[in-house]
Parts: sequence; structure tokens; C-alpha cells
Amino acid sequence: MNDLNRTKKELLKELQELRQEHNELKAIYENDIIEIRKTEEKLWESKAKYQAIFESTGTATLIVEEDTTILMANKECHSITGYTPAELIGQKWIQYVAPDCLQEMLNNHQLRRQNPDLAPKKYEVKLVNKKGEVRDAILDIGMIPDTKQSVVSILDITERKWGEEALRKSEEQYRTLFENTGTSLLIVEEDTTISLANEEFAYRTGYTRSEIEGVKSWKELVYNIDIDRLFEQHQLRRVNSAAALSSYEFRYKNKAGELRYAIVNAQMVPGTKKSTVSILDITDRKLAEEELKLKNEQLIKVNTEKDKFFSVIAHDLRSPFNSLLGFTQLMVEELPMLTQDQIQNMAVNMRKSATSIYSLLENLLDWSRLQRGVITCKPAPILLLPKVSADMAMALESAHKKEIELIFNVPEDLVVFADENMLGGILRNLASNAVKFTPKCGEVTIAAKAIPDKGVEISVKDTGIGMTKEMIRKLFSLDGNTNRKGTESEPSSGLGLIICKEFIEKHGGNLWAESEEGKGTTFYFTLPFKEI
Repeated sequence: MNDLNRTKKELLKELQELRQEHNELKAIYENDIIEIRKTEEKLWESKAKYQAIFESTGTATLIVEEDTTILMANKECHSITGYTPAELIGQKWIQYVAPDCLQEMLNNHQLRRQNPDLAPKKYEVKLVNKKGEVRDAILDIGMIPDTKQSVVSILDITERKWGEEALRKSEEQYRTLFENTGTSLLIVEEDTTISLANEEFAYRTGYTRSEIEGVKSWKELVYNIDIDRLFEQHQLRRVNSAAALSSYEFRYKNKAGELRYAIVNAQMVPGTKKSTVSILDITDRKLAEEELKLKNEQLIKVNTEKDKFFSVIAHDLRSPFNSLLGFTQLMVEELPMLTQDQIQNMAVNMRKSATSIYSLLENLLDWSRLQRGVITCKPAPILLLPKVSADMAMALESAHKKEIELIFNVPEDLVVFADENMLGGILRNLASNAVKFTPKCGEVTIAAKAIPDKGVEISVKDTGIGMTKEMIRKLFSLDGNTNRKGTESEPSSGLGLIICKEFIEKHGGNLWAESEEGKGTTFYFTLPFKEI
């Protein structure tokens, strides 16, 4: 009995120990359950956060297996592929890569599997969306640690590529326009430094673009006389961008130092302190305008001289012809009644009239030939003294009748280099004028001397009636007093002096006069003594 009671007590004790152990295990289990639930909650919370991040990256993102099977796809994938995430999961993402990019992508994918450090992390591919459209994208691939899975981020750059292409085409069009306008174009900094210049500007200025861009200020090229007024306009544009520097004419110098004419237009580049400057070279036009202006002036002058020329002819031919006609009429009507002395006297006067007419016609012929440019100058060495003596025949006759002494002061060995016919015309005209305006018993001196390094100076000096300063000023134009007569009413057109001047200038010489009223006149002219 006692044994039974002892056994019962031992069993109760063991039962209590078991219950205690059960309670302890239950407490541990319950704690473990709580921890597991907490861990599960954290896991779900982490998964929710991951899912939220996965969906909210703003970039199409895939989780893919080693064989490129898509395990996960966020909603952004729809925008680039056109497929929903559900349609993408389980598909191999390489099937969406454009054929011409597929091999390169596979090579990179394989290299990443073998050695991630050597594989490019980012590279550009083309993807084909659900509609069959090709989209440009950048792939960013990262391995998930301790797995064979990868995270693939896809950035759609199609619009950016379109923008870049549009920008490239725009820049290409701008460059084409910039280079092919036919006008010099510049981009100019605020300090007038040229940052960009087209080929037309380089061609016009003679500089290479490397000598211009970033080196020169376009202010350096402007002709110094035009600089101030041009850059007053330039500064005005800086202060007030609405102020126009439009069609403003100025001059500039090219690399060779030649002066060129141009029209400038300048415009501020919006949002910057730079300006676009267009420069239209108008040098050829200006030269043509100046040539046209000169031609018009010459035409006006020729027309004026023509009118005066006809006036000279009308005036100076009328008098000797009237005299000649009067004498011939008298002889026709009264010859039988005239004495021998009267006939002789009329013959002398008729000769004078004929000589005057001949002299004038000779000058008119020379003047006409000069105006038409048909007289050629053929200079040759001429011994001056014999030439002077030979050409004084007409002057000698007139001088003899007026008892005027002709004096020659010309070195015997002096040689000039001149056209023989032109030189004869010069000497005859100057000597005849000297005799014409010298009273009886006067003197006319023809002298010549060599001037070292300059040529030969020839002078025709008379002791005649002289001239006022105003007369000297008008000597060599048809504006002069063509009605002035000699000391014995000899006619004078003034045309001979004009011809002399042009003949002398064709030789590269000069003609001038020194005179004082009542004290005579000296004409000087120069000729070369050797070939120029």
C-alpha cells in the first residue's frame, strides 16, 4: 500500500513537472509565433515598400532570370513596350529588342553573367513595342546579389533622340544658311570680338577663320574715319536693343590693306549679349557708281565743251571768212577798176584770212582727234634746236611784219624725248600766241634747259600785253575769254593752249604760265629727255 502511495506521489510529481515543462514550451512557442508573425509583418512591410519603390521609380524596370525570362515588370514598362506587366511576365525580354541590336545586347548580357566588372552597365538599344514601333532606350543592368537574377532599368530616350536629331538638323540648316547667304556673317561678343565668322567674311577680308575667330575684334577692321560714328550706333544698340543698326554704310580694310565699302546690319541675339552682324560688300557697286558718276561728269563736260566748241567755230571762223568773202566779192565786181597796189593789198589781206582759217582748222582737227582718242603719242629722241628753228616759220613771218625779234636760247646738244608732230604743234601754238599778243618792236624768247632727274624745261617768253590772274586761271579751258584779240586784232580761240596742255600731259610733262598785266607772259612746259 505504501508502495502504491509512493508510486502515485511520484506520478503526480512527474505530471506536475511535465505540466510545468509544457507551460514553458507553450510560452516559448507562443513567443516564437509572435516573433514569426512580427518577421512576417516586417517581410510583408518590406515587400510592400519594395513593390512601392519598384512601381514608383519613374523608369520601366524588370526583374529577369538568367535566361532573360521576365519575373516582374512595373507599370512603367507599359509606356515603352505597350504591354501590361501581366503580358510581360513569363516572356523573354530579348524578344522585344530590335534585330539590329540583338546580337550586341546578347554579347553584353553573356559577358555580364561571366564577369560583371567587364560588362558595360549601361548601353543604348532599340526596342520594338507592341505596335511595332522602334523606340530608343538606355538599359541599366544590375545583378541581384546571391542570385542569378538581374534588375533591368529601361530609360526611353526616343523623344530626346528626336530632339537631338531636330537640333542637329536645325544646326545643320543654320550652318548651311550661315555659310551660303552670299553675305559676310559674324557672331560678335559684347566686346566686339568675333566668335564666329563665315567663309564669305574670310574671303572678303583675306583672313583665315583661325585668324579671325576668337582673335580679332571686328572694330579693328573698320576704317578709322568711320569707327566713331559706326560704334555710336553699336553702343546705342547695346543700351536699347530696339534701336536698329540697319543698312549702315561704312568702310573697312582687308588683310592687304585695301579699302572696301560695305553695308552693315546688326541684331542682338535674344537672351544673350551677343550680336549677329551681316556685312554686305558693296565695293564693286560703289566703284561702278563712282565710275558712272565720273562718266556722267565727263559727258556733261564733253557736252559743255562741245557747245563751247561750236561757239568757238561759229565766232572765230565767221570773221576771217567774212573778210575773205568780202575781198573776193570786191574783186569779182570791181577788179577791172582796181589798181595794182589795191589788188596787192587785197591779196595780202586774203592770205591773212586764209592763214587764220587754216591755223584754226588745224587746231580744230587736233582737238577733235584728241577727244576721240585717235592721236597716238610715239616719242623718240629729238635734237631740240633744229626742231625749234624749223617750226618757227609761221611765227617768223608774223614777227617780221610786227618787227618783233625772235630770240633762241636753246643748247645745241639738248635732246628731248617726244613725239615729233606733237612737239611741233606745241611750239607753233605757243610761239604764235606770243607774237600775237606782243606789240610792234617787242621780243619773243624761246629758251630751254636741262633739269637733272626731271627732264627738259622749255619756255616761251614775250614782252606783250600780259594777263590778269583771272585770265591765267581760265587759260586751259574753253571757259576762258576766247574773244581776246591780238595787238593788231589777230583772232584767238584759246583752243591752241588746250591742245598744247593735252599734248604735254601725254608726255608726262606739265604746262603753266606766269604773267603780269602790261609786262608780258612766259609759258613753261616740261618734257622728258630720256624714255620714261
